[in-house]
Amino acid sequence: RSADRGRSWFFLRNLPLSQFYHVSFDMERPYNVMGGLQDNGSWVGPSQAPGGVTNAMWKSVGVGDGFYVFQHPADRDTIYSQYQGGKLLRFHKPTGEIKYIAPKPGASGPPLRFHWNAGVAMSPTDPNVLYIGGQFL
Repeated sequence: RSADRGRSWFFLRNLPLSQFYHVSFDMERPYNVMGGLQDNGSWVGPSQAPGGVTNAMWKSVGVGDGFYVFQHPADRDTIYSQYQGGKLLRFHKPTGEIKYIAPKPGASGPPLRFHWNAGVAMSPTDPNVLYIGGQFL
C-alpha cells in the first residue's frame, strides 16, 4: 500500500486472497465451495459458518496449480482434483488419502499430451467415469 503515490510502500502481511482457476460446489447443506488455485493446490471450504468463514476451515485436497475440483456425484466422501499437465488425483475426505489417477498411455501407444489446464468432465451416465482432454479423449 502506498499513501504517497508510490514513492514509498508499506507491505501488508497475510492478505487472505487467492486466484481460483475453476470453482465448483457440492450438495451438502450448507454447501461447500471447492476450486483450484494458482500456485497453491486445490481447496475445499464451507460457503458459510457462524461468525464467518476463516482460513482454518479450508482443507487442502490437491497439489500443484489446482484447476478443476469436484465431488464424486454418488460418493460424497470422494473429491477429484486436477492439476497441471493433465494430472488427476482422488481425495478421500474421511481419511485424507490421495490416490493419483492420471491416465497412462497404452503399451504401444504414443505418450499422452495435455494442455496446462486440460478439460475434465464427469460422464453424464456413469458416475465412475471421468473424461480428460488430451490429444485423445
